[in-house]
Amino acid sequence: MEMEVIPVESLMREGFAPDLSRPFRIPGLMPTDLRMVDLIREKPYGDLVIDYFTDARQVNTVPDGKASIREIATNISQGNSYAKFGSEMLFREHPELLSHLPLDRVKKVTGEGYIDASLIGDFLTIPVFMAHGHEGDGADGGEGGRATPRTDLHCEPIANVVLQVSGSKLWTLYPSESSRFLRPKISPDGRAYVFSARDPADEDLQTIDRYSVVLNKGDAMFLPSWTWHRVDYLPGITALSVSFFHVRIKDMFTNNPIFALATFPNMMKEFFGIKMQ
Repeated sequence: MEMEVIPVESLMREGFAPDLSRPFRIPGLMPTDLRMVDLIREKPYGDLVIDYFTDARQVNTVPDGKASIREIATNISQGNSYAKFGSEMLFREHPELLSHLPLDRVKKVTGEGYIDASLIGDFLTIPVFMAHGHEGDGADGGEGGRATPRTDLHCEPIANVVLQVSGSKLWTLYPSESSRFLRPKISPDGRAYVFSARDPADEDLQTIDRYSVVLNKGDAMFLPSWTWHRVDYLPGITALSVSFFHVRIKDMFTNNPIFALATFPNMMKEFFGIKMQ
């Protein structure tokens, strides 16, 4: 499937409104001189202790480690770690970091009323993701694992604008309508998402209509609610991205009403701060 590409000039044109019913990519949405990778290691941001995956080659939906962002990010940047973190706590604790991101352009993607510091923790979550890709073809990398860090196939009730701050990542997306082919299961850790029980190496996945796109530094992409996605970290590249998970209530229930009802209790846990990562 071919993903729509929207030039920045078109996006920013007065009166332009993108089609939010399907994914699209905006090359070069952000300045490429953002120093977020260095900034998150400085005080006070680097002192924040978060949960993370000590070995993201393993198929595990629950983080198994805890350390400061500075320690985790430094080890990842050195290229000799299989760790990965995906945490909302940085922007939850330090919303002033939003001033380093092109919010005017993000708001042109989402429309008004979805992106604001006052919404963080309620209707807006801004996780930061970071890992380093290693050589390998995605084959088994050990007992129950694989060769390089990745995020396996799952979908969520929120819509997402992802900003690729540094490095590159490969995204594989399946529309919500493909759910019946993906053996969906509710998350085992009490958070509001659905994961695929299909073996990631199952060749039949290649027969299902999908998008495959590499996001490079400065690029952005929009994912509607309940879009299935897998993210692969590319060999030799340290990648850091920031996602704007925002609630679009109508889309949440119309794009996949069954998933919305099934995960509603977990949504409430996240809304009231009982479940965070």
